[in-house]
Amino acid sequence: MEVPVSELEELFDTYLKIQAGITANLEAHALALGLNASQLLVVRDIQDHPGTSLKDVCQRCGLKKSAVSRLIDHLCDREIVVRQTCPTSRRSVSLSLGDAWNTQFCRESALRAALPGLGLLLPHEVGPLQSSLLSFLRLLDASRQPKA
Repeated sequence: MEVPVSELEELFDTYLKIQAGITANLEAHALALGLNASQLLVVRDIQDHPGTSLKDVCQRCGLKKSAVSRLIDHLCDREIVVRQTCPTSRRSVSLSLGDAWNTQFCRESALRAALPGLGLLLPHEVGPLQSSLLSFLRLLDASRQPKA
């Protein structure tokens, strides 16, 4: 049995509200750090994957190489990101956060900025919420799966 279109529309409207809320919260957090939302996304990715490549940052963030390259240039100019040329291949670089930024930037602060109501979440609510989010991710990923 198929889900009625009205329920799918309601689900999609809820998704858009969630996305807009998280985006607005992250933009405000980025601004407080002196960044824009795209820069914050790249900084967070490099924080989670120190020594990463430009190509890998692009893939994980879902951004074009030219856009990430410009963001990295700007972040390097501000010494937020450090770019190191690979000794064996001059075309390859590894990206890490600058020392001063590592101590300043906290994963938890970004999480709490994106979802300020986390402090209201009860321990027994975490599992069902995580399960629902994983189910929703499967729906999003289904569109990227090759069709048989």
